[in-house]
Amino acid sequence: MTTPQIGTHGCYSIGSDAYPVTIVAVSKSGRKITVQYDNYFGDKENGHDYFGSQVWRFERNENGRVESFNWSEKRQKYQGRDGCGRVSLNGWYAKQDPGF
Repeated sequence: MTTPQIGTHGCYSIGSDAYPVTIVAVSKSGRKITVQYDNYFGDKENGHDYFGSQVWRFERNENGRVESFNWSEKRQKYQGRDGCGRVSLNGWYAKQDPGF
């Protein structure tokens, strides 16, 4: 596991949905991160279609909800307390499942 850095963008995933986040705190060991949820908007100028090609614009939200996640050796991701949600640190990403 590489220790993440404050300011790194990622996404919180739960089920088939994903939401953009930014790391705002990291424990000394790197095993716990705190993220803040960012804003995202459908980018219709570049082909956003909720039921097809979802293209999003992202924006940092310094007033967004804050949540902490712990590293899971088993999943190789940061896992939520309830075990349902997870954070990946591969840049901002969003997806909304139109089936719900």
